[in-house]
Amino acid sequence: MNEEQVFAIEDEMDRVFATWDQRWRNVPDGASCCLCGHTHPFTLMGAGRVVFCQSCIQEIWGKQRVQGQHLGRRPTLLSPVPVDTNEHVLLTDLQRLWRAAGFEPGSAFAIGFDVGAYIVISGNFQ
Repeated sequence: MNEEQVFAIEDEMDRVFATWDQRWRNVPDGASCCLCGHTHPFTLMGAGRVVFCQSCIQEIWGKQRVQGQHLGRRPTLLSPVPVDTNEHVLLTDLQRLWRAAGFEPGSAFAIGFDVGAYIVISGNFQ
């Protein structure tokens, strides 16, 4: 990775953090999903006391709570892994980092980055 790519990742990281900060500020302190009790602030949405997580919103819309996450995005040799929509939101946000640095979808770097993010995030938060 060259210096330009490092700076691109750092710039995009600032934007991802700003996205997460905005999501956090849009829900009350200590908020949880009205339906399932999920508490991770980066995946909650709502106004006032009515707060839902991304997974419950999907379910309300009649969609699946589980989505396929393409590690390294498409095209990739890996099959999509099933993840809860809340995890999918965070993993997709993190994909913005390597994309900003110009790494191609399906590249070894993109896949490696996404596999690492998947290991850290998948199933590790409520």
